[in-house]
Amino acid sequence: MDEPFGALDTITRKQIQLFLRSIFENAKIDPTVVFVTHSESEAVFLSSDIYIMDSGPANIRHHFKIDLPQIRDDSVRYSTEFTGYVNKLGSLLEDLKNERK
Repeated sequence: MDEPFGALDTITRKQIQLFLRSIFENAKIDPTVVFVTHSESEAVFLSSDIYIMDSGPANIRHHFKIDLPQIRDDSVRYSTEFTGYVNKLGSLLEDLKNERK
């Protein structure tokens, strides 16, 4: 999915993210979804793995696992671990941007 929630307001976007997480949590299988977003917090909230790709040819520049509980409610967004992942992701993206200069 390529930025499927990009046009939503913040409240609706968070509700849809929670709904999508509930689908993952209730699935009988372990679903795999390739989800493209420019929102660091959305990537961390929805993911178990994050891949950062280069803007040129589709090269994976970074990969890291998100070690948060698989069952996530809105309170996880306020945890120290969540904030740490969001900051790490933001820092990696900033480094990539600076490399291009």
